[in-house]
Amino acid sequence: MKLSTSRLVILLLSCLIFGFGIMKGQTAEASITTSGSTYTVTSGDDLFNLLTNNKNYWSSQNVPPTDLTIKVANTITLPGYDASLYSGLTNVKVDFQQHQFYASSMQEITWRREF
Repeated sequence: MKLSTSRLVILLLSCLIFGFGIMKGQTAEASITTSGSTYTVTSGDDLFNLLTNNKNYWSSQNVPPTDLTIKVANTITLPGYDASLYSGLTNVKVDFQQHQFYASSMQEITWRREF
């Protein structure tokens, strides 16, 4: 079966539109996984959430461990805002496991510990 040029173009455009529709519906989900006192993150937002508790990850039912290790599972982008460490954290180690990180803003990120 021989396709005319116009039918071939229509077929290719249909495939592209269908493909972009599928890709648009798929979003990368950030996640935090735990193994004992080690937490693994896949995004800068999750790292900041564990360190700042700005999205209420820690609670009276989910208390942070005394010695918290956070492993970064891939290259991440850190959110660009000043951050105050969550007061419930006592001893934290962040292991980037040789992954790179980027800042989403050119502004300097300042960490504060508030008592």
